[in-house]
Amino acid sequence: VEQTHEEIATVEDEDLRYTDYLTIEQERGISVKATPMTLLLPNSRDKSLLINLIDCPGHVNFADEVTASLRLCDGVVLVVDVSEGVMLNTERAVRQAALENVPLVLVVNKIDRLIVELKLPPQDAFMKIRQVIDEVNALIA
Repeated sequence: VEQTHEEIATVEDEDLRYTDYLTIEQERGISVKATPMTLLLPNSRDKSLLINLIDCPGHVNFADEVTASLRLCDGVVLVVDVSEGVMLNTERAVRQAALENVPLVLVVNKIDRLIVELKLPPQDAFMKIRQVIDEVNALIA
């Protein structure tokens, strides 16, 4: 993004939220509308990969945005906060992706919160991560 938008590259010490452009999204720190973004990623063979992302809201009140976006996608990257676990809208998104036959990749996010905030020992942190993965796998099956 910084390569194609010079004004973003000069901004420092600010929490940039590339796809949250509405004022309400910036104030609340959550996505309200599904927002598309195109990334052009160079590889080592002098070719580029074009990736079109759609950042969808995670809150249950915006499930229609997720459903509409799934119909446009070739794949889903599902990001789950490990300390929060699988929420209601996560379940809906996984089931909808399965109904639409859209491939899904799970990203377990905020693993550091298990240690820093929740102060879990390593074995318990591992079990929590495993629980999230198992819950998503059970929804897919």
